[in-house]
Amino acid sequence: MDARSPRHSRSSAGFILIYLVVAMALIAALAAGVMVLSTSSATGQVETGRQLQAMHLAQAGVDYAKAHKKAWFTDMATKGGMSFDLGGSGLFMLQVANNGDGTFDVASTGISGQSTSFEANYETHATGYTPEDDSGTPGDPSDEYPTPTEVVDYTLFTSDTPLSVSNQGTVDGCVAGASVTLGNQVEVTGSVRSESTVRLINHSSIGGNICAADDVFMENHTEVGGEIHTQGDLEVGSNEATVHGSVYVAGNVILRNRARILGDVHAGGDVELGSNNSLVAGNIYSGGNVILNNAATVVGDVHAAGNINVNWGGTIEGDAIAGGTVTVNSTGGQVNGSRSPRMPSPPRIMPTPPKSCGAVTMPKLQTFFSDPSNNVTIGWDKDSSKPLAPGTYGALTLGGQNRLYLSSGDECADPCASSCVDYVFSSVSAGTQPDLFLDLSGTDGACNPDNPRDFLTILVSGDVTWGDGMTIQVSCDGKNYKPFDSADPKLAALVYIESHGSFTLKNQSPWFGTILTKNNLTFVNQTKLIGSYHTLDGTADTGNQPYIKYVKSAFADQCWD
Repeated sequence: MDARSPRHSRSSAGFILIYLVVAMALIAALAAGVMVLSTSSATGQVETGRQLQAMHLAQAGVDYAKAHKKAWFTDMATKGGMSFDLGGSGLFMLQVANNGDGTFDVASTGISGQSTSFEANYETHATGYTPEDDSGTPGDPSDEYPTPTEVVDYTLFTSDTPLSVSNQGTVDGCVAGASVTLGNQVEVTGSVRSESTVRLINHSSIGGNICAADDVFMENHTEVGGEIHTQGDLEVGSNEATVHGSVYVAGNVILRNRARILGDVHAGGDVELGSNNSLVAGNIYSGGNVILNNAATVVGDVHAAGNINVNWGGTIEGDAIAGGTVTVNSTGGQVNGSRSPRMPSPPRIMPTPPKSCGAVTMPKLQTFFSDPSNNVTIGWDKDSSKPLAPGTYGALTLGGQNRLYLSSGDECADPCASSCVDYVFSSVSAGTQPDLFLDLSGTDGACNPDNPRDFLTILVSGDVTWGDGMTIQVSCDGKNYKPFDSADPKLAALVYIESHGSFTLKNQSPWFGTILTKNNLTFVNQTKLIGSYHTLDGTADTGNQPYIKYVKSAFADQCWD
C-alpha cells in the first residue's frame, strides 16, 4: 500500500484524504465541539497546529458521513464505528447511532499527532441527521420536484420582469419570473423557474428544483432541496451552501470553500472544487476539465472530457477517467480508484444535459367595462350600511377605517362569462385600516371551492390600493365571519381580483384569494397572503417579511385557458 493511502478499520467503505489548513478563524465555527487535549511533553504545551488539525479532522468526519445515504448510516450503526487513518495527516473516528425514527446521531473524533508528545483530539457531533434514501439512477434527472408549466400552479409569477422576494420571507409553493432573486433568509418551499438568472442571497433556501435559462448563484449558507437545471453556469457559495440533489449545467460549475453537492454533477464545461472541505457526494461528469483543490473530496468517480487535476489535499474516492491527462499531486493528492487518462467516450461517460424549462401558459385578462357614472365613496370612519350589491361601478373610494362588505353573486352556467362577474370598478382606493368582509356563501350557501356559482370575482380597469393595516374576514353564511387566517384556506380559491393597472397592499395589509394585475404588484411590508399572485407586464415586489401560502384559484383554473 502507498504510504499516502488512508487505512481504515472495521469497514470497507470508501477512502478519504483531508489536507488540513491551519486557520484560527475556524475555531469559532467549530465551537460546538468538545476539545480534549493531551500531551506527554514536560511543559504540557500542545502545538497549536495539532489542535487545529484535530478540529478539521473531526469536521471532515461529519462531512464524510453526510455524503452517504441511508443504507450506509444503517450499516454503520450496526457495526458501531469506523476509523480512517490518513497517514501523516492524522485520523478521524466515526460512531453512528440509529435513533429508530429515520434519523441518526454521528460523533466524529479527529486525532492529530497520534502517539507523539503533541497528540491532540477534538470531538464534534451531528445529532438527529436525516440522510437521503438510496434511490435514483446516476445521470437520470428526478421527477420529485416538477417545475410547473401551468401558470395557475405558481404562487408568485411575473411574465416579463424580475421577481424579488425580500428579506425574511416565506413562500409556500413555486415561483417564476424573468429573473428570480431571493433575499436574506427567504424560504421558497417549492421550485423556482427563471427566464434568465436565479440568485439566492445568504441563508435563503429552495425546497424544490431550480430551472434557469442562465446562471445560478448561491451565496453563503444557501440551500436547494432538489436538483438544479441551468443553461448557464452554477456557482455554489462558501460556508456549507448545499445542493441536496444532482446538478445539470450547460456551462461551468464552481464550488467555493465548504460548498456541497450531495448528488451528481453534470457540466458541459469545467468543474472546480474549492478548498476547505468542498464536497461532491456523487459522481462528476464534465465536458471540460475538473480541478480539486485543498481538502476537496469527490465520493464517487470523475469523468472529464479534458484533464483531471487533483491538487494537494484533494481526494477522489472512486476512479478518475479523463479524455486528457490525470494529474495527482505527489505529496498530498489522492485517487483511491483507478487512473485512466486519454480515454475515449465510451467508456468515459459524458454529462447529461440540463432539462429545458419549457413554456408556461400565460394568465388571461378578462374583457369588461366599468361605469364611471356610478362611483361609490365612503367617508372616513363610515361603514357601508349594507353589503355592496354586486354590479358595475366606477371608482370605489374608502376614506379610512371603513367596513366594506362584498358577496358572491347568483349562480351562473358559465362562470367565465362577463355577465357572471360580481363586481366591476374603474379603480379601488382605500385609506388606512379598512375592514373587508367577504361573503362566499353564494346562492345555495354551500361555500364550496369546486362550485362555480360561489366565486367572488372583482374586476378593476385601473389601479387598486389598499391602505395600511387592512383586515379581512370571511363568511360561508353571510352572518358569521372569521379572520381570513382562521378560515379554511381552501376558500381562497373562491376569491379572484383582477386589475388592469397596478395593485398595492400597504404595510401589514393581507389578501385572501388570487390577484392578477397587468402592471406592478406591490406588497409593502409584513404582508400575509393566502392564494396566488401574478403580474403580466409589471414587476412584483413582496416587501420585507412576506408570508405567502399557495391556494390554486378555481376561477383562474377554469377561465385562463
